[in-house]
Amino acid sequence: MIGRALHLARRVREAHRNGFRLTPMTVFNTIRLSVRATGRPWYELPVVISGPTLVRVSRLATIEVDRNSRLVIGSGGTRQIFDADRTRAALVIAPKARVRVRGGQVRLSWGTKVRLSPSARLELGGGSFLNAGCLVFVATSVTLGERCNVAWGVTIMDTDFHVVDADRARMAPVAIGDDVWLGADVLILQGSSIGSGTVIGARSVVRGSIPERSLAVGQPAKVVRSNVDWQI
Repeated sequence: MIGRALHLARRVREAHRNGFRLTPMTVFNTIRLSVRATGRPWYELPVVISGPTLVRVSRLATIEVDRNSRLVIGSGGTRQIFDADRTRAALVIAPKARVRVRGGQVRLSWGTKVRLSPSARLELGGGSFLNAGCLVFVATSVTLGERCNVAWGVTIMDTDFHVVDADRARMAPVAIGDDVWLGADVLILQGSSIGSGTVIGARSVVRGSIPERSLAVGQPAKVVRSNVDWQI
């Protein structure tokens, strides 16, 4: 027990040194969700809450964090340019929904809001980062691959929320491959799939399939270049 307490203290101190904003509420939510998470011991803090974050996780929901992985919510260096309302992150998970983090650390930055409907599934690949002000709405299934860079203001949604065309499904899974770069204010709509290594230009709207290693831009997004190699 003493060993676990010392391990927990080291993890909290490490988070503080790494710039996470720790308050009594964020520490409480960090420990609460880490205890709830499966796949890693709670005292290793598989879930870290930093800064002003709304946390509403059903007791019937599941958070699964694989070995050597971590989910960090409410961090990031761009908080200075957002006002107080937009900097609050949010994690809302309905009953029987499941979040899985695999392959390393995933960071959801200031103002990013994630909402899962009942029985929805969200899978996040390690090394991925969602910048400030992103919105993720999951009604069925959303998968984000490893090492993805998601710029500020991106919206990912697998549902239209309302019925516009009776012949079209209101919701369909979204799948985003590894090493994908989504530019600022991109909108990913239900039923979309984006291949690994692809870049989506700022303010583009994606609905449908975008092949691997492509550069796609526009509303709707169209492929304008193939065999793309990108890096930061």
